[in-house]
Amino acid sequence: MKAAGALGLGAVTSLAGCSGDGGANVSDLTEVPEMVMWGPTPEMGTENQTAELAFEAMAEELPLPITFEARRHSRSVEDAFFNHDFHAWYSMFTLRPERVDPHALLVSNLMSNETACGSFNISEYENETAQELFEESARTLDRDARREVIHRIQDELATVEGDIPFSSERGLVFPVFPQLYNSALFGNITETSGLGIRNIWTFNECTVEGDQGTMIVVLTSESANLNPLISEAGNRSAVRNVYDSLTKMGPDGQPEPWLATDWEASEDNLQFTFNIRSGHSFHDGEPLTAEDVRFSYEYHAEHSPFFGGAVSNITSVEAPDDTTVVFGLEEPFAPIFTQTFNRIPILPQHIWENVPEDVDAQEAFEWSPTEEGAFVGSGHMEFENWRRGSEIVLSRNDDHWRPANLDGIIFNVITNTQAIISGLEQGDYHLLWQLSGADPTTLVELAENNDNLELVEVLSTGSRAMIMNTKFGPFSFPEVRAAVESVVPKGVIRNEVWDGLAEEGHGQYSPAVSFWHNPDQKKWGAEYTGREEAITMLEERGFVFENGTAYYPDGEAPPEQLDGYGCE
Repeated sequence: MKAAGALGLGAVTSLAGCSGDGGANVSDLTEVPEMVMWGPTPEMGTENQTAELAFEAMAEELPLPITFEARRHSRSVEDAFFNHDFHAWYSMFTLRPERVDPHALLVSNLMSNETACGSFNISEYENETAQELFEESARTLDRDARREVIHRIQDELATVEGDIPFSSERGLVFPVFPQLYNSALFGNITETSGLGIRNIWTFNECTVEGDQGTMIVVLTSESANLNPLISEAGNRSAVRNVYDSLTKMGPDGQPEPWLATDWEASEDNLQFTFNIRSGHSFHDGEPLTAEDVRFSYEYHAEHSPFFGGAVSNITSVEAPDDTTVVFGLEEPFAPIFTQTFNRIPILPQHIWENVPEDVDAQEAFEWSPTEEGAFVGSGHMEFENWRRGSEIVLSRNDDHWRPANLDGIIFNVITNTQAIISGLEQGDYHLLWQLSGADPTTLVELAENNDNLELVEVLSTGSRAMIMNTKFGPFSFPEVRAAVESVVPKGVIRNEVWDGLAEEGHGQYSPAVSFWHNPDQKKWGAEYTGREEAITMLEERGFVFENGTAYYPDGEAPPEQLDGYGCE
């Protein structure tokens, strides 16, 4: 593994040599402003090196004013995800069940109804033709026919010419994550495609092989809050275990009963009727009924930007009795289970019905229920304690219809790579599904040299991606978005930074699920790599490069919106 500067691409900030001949009249043209690319700080290791190398190549190879800025990932998430206040951002999409389906990262991240603060289309990509194609993919129920649409989407988003603009969210690499667990202490660990051992079945079905009944899981990033309406990694780990959903994605990728015992879809797939378990309760002893399910779906639609898109197609929710819930849909939605029924946490109405009005928060997703003893679900694990920056402690819910074998789970927040490795070696930590920033071969070698550590290698469903804000002048041009990707040395990043434990990223859907992935899409950064090709594309679009300065096409300078970024 090499640092970016060691690969010979020069300084991180530069303006590549101009292509003009010194005779162009640029007095009436508008300069392209500085383009600031965010990436992780150096302690993030491979993540920092990937971002720095990619953005360094852009600055070195293109006559555009590109600058790399290393910043704390949590700060970038806040500014980009919740405010859309950024130019371009190196984002780390992690392993999540819903990302097995292409709707999650390929489609919803670019849909025009996902541009609210905290929702997924943070680049604010909008195009009417693209939206129509995205909607077609969502309502096409036949799997093979839907695959054709998904493949076409990948083709179109990788093409500069045509009715659908080049994508504003592009994968650089898809990591292969070495995951580890202590097989001397825990057995029957479940592996699933694209997720590896990070799934609900691992925590629910694993067996205790010794006298250590509590599994200690490593988290490498801290959550700012624990709230079932938001998305942060540590938060989601707690929410999935503390809160039930109607169904769960099984190891084979198909929905399995969870809070719902069974369900029935109407012939036109516009109505779903669920029967939920009778006699089940929340952790505070209050009964869970169909009314709580109805309330939860309506509440998420109103208050949760994270789940807003997942429930946007639902037009009605009715609870005719205590154990029956009936959903009405506006139109058929192919990924209804992976994106909606598997995901939506069921909230206790008696706690949330007066939030945010009666709590100290302006928005419901800003409330901290742990501070008021209200992080209460009905799941197989119950919340015990949260020490910020240190650990989240859960204990087994013995009253659950499917109690876990574990006594509990402790999610330990450990940011020091050496401390994690040492803790795994000594048996202090028992499961690790992702170690962002570390040389991946370190974990492979650790497992090879320790009989108690079992290694699982999983090609991630989440990418290391470049997200470009289309509301920022230069990135409103598809040609600029394609040009910056075309000079990224993805093969070098894969081999030199990730030591071969990654796949080159082309598009935003992972090759981990081959059925949906389109291997024939244009491969920018591979087949379309090159300074000359990129500059030619920009010049043909009308960009002018003169004496070290880049200018917008004549008469096409977008309004500078530096003070106007943001979302509603």
